[in-house]
Amino acid sequence: MQNYNAQTGPGPGIRPEGGGFRASALFTTGQTKKIALRKLKGKWGAAFPASFIICLLSFAPSFFASIIDPSTPDSLTAKVHMSLPQLLMLVVVYAFSILTAGALSMSETELHLRILRDEDFSTSTAFFGFTRYGQSFGTWFITTVLSLLWYLLFILPGIFVLIMGSAMVMMGAWSGLVLILFSYLLIIAGICFTIYIVMRYKMAFFIAADNPGMSSGRAVTASVNIMRRLKMKLLVLDLSFLGWLILAMAPFYAGMLILSFAGVSVITSVIFFVLFAATVVLAAGIFLYFGVAQAVFYSGITGNFRPGETAAQTDAADASYTQNSAAAEDIFKPEDRASENTSAPEKPDNVSDKDENSGMEQ
Repeated sequence: MQNYNAQTGPGPGIRPEGGGFRASALFTTGQTKKIALRKLKGKWGAAFPASFIICLLSFAPSFFASIIDPSTPDSLTAKVHMSLPQLLMLVVVYAFSILTAGALSMSETELHLRILRDEDFSTSTAFFGFTRYGQSFGTWFITTVLSLLWYLLFILPGIFVLIMGSAMVMMGAWSGLVLILFSYLLIIAGICFTIYIVMRYKMAFFIAADNPGMSSGRAVTASVNIMRRLKMKLLVLDLSFLGWLILAMAPFYAGMLILSFAGVSVITSVIFFVLFAATVVLAAGIFLYFGVAQAVFYSGITGNFRPGETAAQTDAADASYTQNSAAAEDIFKPEDRASENTSAPEKPDNVSDKDENSGMEQ
């Protein structure tokens, strides 16, 4: 088991409690990624095993599902004629995926926060989320359900228009082709807008990881509050990793295509296993970079730079980055500050005017 021992700091597991968030430094996408790489320097080897385990457990259900059912996702006929043992194995695989998704997301978040804050971590950090299973599963369940509802809200209109257009074409009204084309535009627009909307939930696991006693619902609500007017900024950061994410997932989907069209055999299974292993290795490294960058974003917008900071200090702190600079200095160097982009996001609901004014008077 590999470990990383922090040179400074109070050690793992110490987090500010009480949910006191404040606005601080907003970094550009380039600065955020630069800080992430700096904090990962010298820690790649120690962090990789934990990241590898998380990715392996996350992707394993898809791997086994592809072996059990190699048909294409839209091949309903093949699924109807599946044997009972195949169906039972698929149920077990998908149940495992659902029951572990929240804990693995929490473990991943905790690992990235510890890397950023120079805290101790080890391979066992990959299982951290299971020690807070209720909070982890609740946060995943709420964010997943809300995200699905948003997708349905903005995608169903396009699907309804598509059905209408298809019906018109079947009845000989070729003007339905216009509706079909319009429906595709509606669906694409709906997907893009939904991706933007669900950015409001992306900080929920970071907030939950920092507040062990906070309920899942409060963590999601706090994420919505602090992400006001910041969703596009986080979306730009995520899109900057799009090429890396495609690179990580390409081998896996190539293997799925091979199984779908060539069928399951010894040769295709071996090829798929090799491609799956390549995906896990690539994802383990890329997700470290991606996750620590998101941790930098979270720390920048909340001002939660140090693990030893107490809730009272957090609530009493001023929203300006200048007064926060001493706390931030442990992680961020002066050249990383976005000096021309320090406008604070909307004040969260849990920060009162009295607290803000007392901070300004100091």
